[in-house]
Amino acid sequence: MVRASQSPSPRRGFTLVELLVVIAIIGVLIALLLPAVQQAREAARRMTCSNKMRQLGIALHNYHDTFGKLPPGRVTSNQISWQVQILPQLEQNALFDAISAAGAFNQPWEDVAEMTTSGATPLAKTVVDAYLCPSDTGGGINERLGTSPNQFGKSNYVGVFSAYYNPTDPVATNNAGGSDRDATFYDNSKVKFSDITDGLSNTVIVAERRTGKSSGPAGSLWVGNHYDFGGSIGVYEFQIRLRMERSSNDTDYNINGNTVYNPSSNHPGGAQFLIGDASVSFLPETINLRTQAALGTIDGGEVIGEY
Repeated sequence: MVRASQSPSPRRGFTLVELLVVIAIIGVLIALLLPAVQQAREAARRMTCSNKMRQLGIALHNYHDTFGKLPPGRVTSNQISWQVQILPQLEQNALFDAISAAGAFNQPWEDVAEMTTSGATPLAKTVVDAYLCPSDTGGGINERLGTSPNQFGKSNYVGVFSAYYNPTDPVATNNAGGSDRDATFYDNSKVKFSDITDGLSNTVIVAERRTGKSSGPAGSLWVGNHYDFGGSIGVYEFQIRLRMERSSNDTDYNINGNTVYNPSSNHPGGAQFLIGDASVSFLPETINLRTQAALGTIDGGEVIGEY
């Protein structure tokens, strides 16, 4: 008996509904995983930022060991900032020597800003990675200050040069400090560790600041002062105030507030701070302003509360 041949049944494929369901599931998984990936990347960037600030702390300690004091926030005779002065401690000897050979230590820095290392790149535009937070994606050159030579290499790490709390009530007496010389880095400063009687572990010496603040100078310059903008920039390119002015909006002076003088960062919820003992702390935006100011003074004698 001859059996009739049976043809194989056709394979069943995806229906349109099933395909749409699979695509929807993939989309949901991506939506769930993407924030976690972004958080992991930011955590890595924040760790890198912390390590960079810690290296700055070590460099400042090495400078102090060599010269018996911390570098001045700015040398008024040549406008050189503290960040330039510690370049050798950051293994940037060649750049430091080039700046010195250009005469920057003998005359105001803006007079030699266009001198070059190789006939092409102004020294002032040199980007030093040690001064850049990886979460600030604006690049290493401050282009918002105009065309060359007004474009400078920038820094996200700035020295604290003033720290006090000046509350809205003008007769209040609970000020923490009260002058532009109660912190670590100010004009022609010569602060020694022995001057920091509040204790190195209780004193913030460098704070983080993101570039491009809307209510002040656009960016942070590590190369010293520049006066082409009507004096409005002052010393604030490379220094910062952990202070609070009398203001209708006190939160302007919080971390990530709306002034160029306050600490700020692109890290969610706060900013990194270098402590005098070369440790790094992440301080939240919600920190009490009196505590914030007290952390910046070197000899205020304040009792630091929880933050």
